[in-house]
Amino acid sequence: MALDLCAGISAGDYERALAIFVGDADELESWVARIADRGLETAEWEDCPAGMREALFRDPEGSEIRFGGAPAG
Repeated sequence: MALDLCAGISAGDYERALAIFVGDADELESWVARIADRGLETAEWEDCPAGMREALFRDPEGSEIRFGGAPAG
């Protein structure tokens, strides 16, 4: 049986966490490029409702992390 788990991350410094986790789709492209520069390629891209876009990364063990960006504006 497959199990999907979604976990939140607790951040003690709210303002700093916002700068990391909240951004628009253009900022997402920049983050993905910086991650790729470190050798981790995007496993897939997903276009979501309301113009949001997500990038999925997967490690060799199958663990996943997604980053998302909303439309600018």
